[in-house]
Amino acid sequence: MGIPYRPSPRSVAGSAAAYVRLIFLKDNREVLGGLLVVDNRGQPLEFVHASLSAPAGFLWPEATVRNISASEICHALFEACTRVPDILLCEPDLGDMSFCREELAPSIPFAMARPSASAEPAELIWINERPSHQMKAHHLAEELVNRGFLTEPFERIQRGLEELYPDAGWPDSTVRLADS
Repeated sequence: MGIPYRPSPRSVAGSAAAYVRLIFLKDNREVLGGLLVVDNRGQPLEFVHASLSAPAGFLWPEATVRNISASEICHALFEACTRVPDILLCEPDLGDMSFCREELAPSIPFAMARPSASAEPAELIWINERPSHQMKAHHLAEELVNRGFLTEPFERIQRGLEELYPDAGWPDSTVRLADS
C-alpha cells in the first residue's frame, strides 16, 4: 500500500513558466537581464541572460532610456530562450501595462506577478488576455500560486545575475527599473 500523496495535476504536466527580471546599474549605465524558465514545480529548465550599455547624455531622458533598454534586453532574452513557455511573468516595475503589451508584445499569456504586501497575497495581473480554462497556462498559473512560485524565481534571477556579473557594482548601485 504506500503513502498517499498529491501528484501534480495532469493539466500542467510538461508545462513551463518564464520569469523575466531586469536590473539597471545606474553607476555605469549598464542594464542586466535574466530570463528563468521553470517547470510546474519550480525546477529550473533554462536560464538566459543579457546585458547592454544604456545610452546617456542630455538627449536621452531617463524614461526613454528605461523603455528602450527594457525592450531591447527583453527581446534579446526572448530570442535566446530555446524553450517556448506556456506563460511569461514579470515584476510590476518592468513597465506599465501598455508598454509591456505593446512594446514587449509576447504572444503567450503574460502577467505581472505582484508580490504579497501586508495581508494581501501575491497575485497575477494579466497584461494580455487571461488564458482560458482550456489552456495549459491557466492551470499552470493556478499551480504556481498554490506552490508559492509567483515571486521567488525573480530572486533566483537576481542571484544568477550577481554571480555572472560579479564586477557590476552589486549591491549599492543596483536600482530596479522603476527606481531609476
